[in-house]
Amino acid sequence: MSFGLSAAAVGLIGAGVGAGVGIYTSNKAAKAQQDATNSANAVALQTKDEELALAREMFNKNVELQQPTIDAGNTARNRLLQLLGLSTGGADNGSLMKDFSASDFTADPGYQFRLDQGQQAIERSAAARGGLLSGAAIKAANNYAQGQASQEYQAAYDRFNTNRANKLNPLLSLAGSAQTASGALGSAATGVANAGSNTLSGYGATVGNNLTNAGNARASGYVGTANAITGGLTQAYNGYQQNQLLGLLNRSSGAVNNTLF
Repeated sequence: MSFGLSAAAVGLIGAGVGAGVGIYTSNKAAKAQQDATNSANAVALQTKDEELALAREMFNKNVELQQPTIDAGNTARNRLLQLLGLSTGGADNGSLMKDFSASDFTADPGYQFRLDQGQQAIERSAAARGGLLSGAAIKAANNYAQGQASQEYQAAYDRFNTNRANKLNPLLSLAGSAQTASGALGSAATGVANAGSNTLSGYGATVGNNLTNAGNARASGYVGTANAITGGLTQAYNGYQQNQLLGLLNRSSGAVNNTLF
């Protein structure tokens, strides 16, 4: 009888130990997977933060490099609007929209220089001949002035337009460079936004996969625990059945011995 009890005890202990080992192993594996997931998520978070910080730093540097050009362009644009008469204020407001006129022609330095030099030459020639105020001298001076006006008008007009372009073109160039710089910053901002979106998407996917794997490991641990408990109970039940069978056999063997002897 004591043999049966010892076997039962041993069976129960063995079943308990087996179940305990199975539970411990399953929980240990699940814990290891959870720790690995936490570490992977921490690395993913740090990587995400560093990538976003780098993208932000690069964009800010781009702004720093482009800002002087944008500022100069904005100043040029404001001056251009003033000279074109598209803003208020300033003594020269709208001056670049002024048409070439006779007063501009007669005030042209080139025309005045040629006219003055020619008239002085006529006057010196007439004075040398003693006819400074003669009709011939006056007629010669008038003819020369008309000839110079005819010859110099186109040149004066071209110089007027050249001076106008010399004022206009640098302002247009600066204003255009500001527009180009603004476009570059817009493209950089779009690039940063796309990079940030990709970084966040990648981070979310990584964390999601890690959590899924951790969940699967935890579920596997639960299954392993359940299997260990089930296995332990099955082993204990089988041991109990075997113990009952051994007891029955022992009793049967004792009855036969009593009959024989």
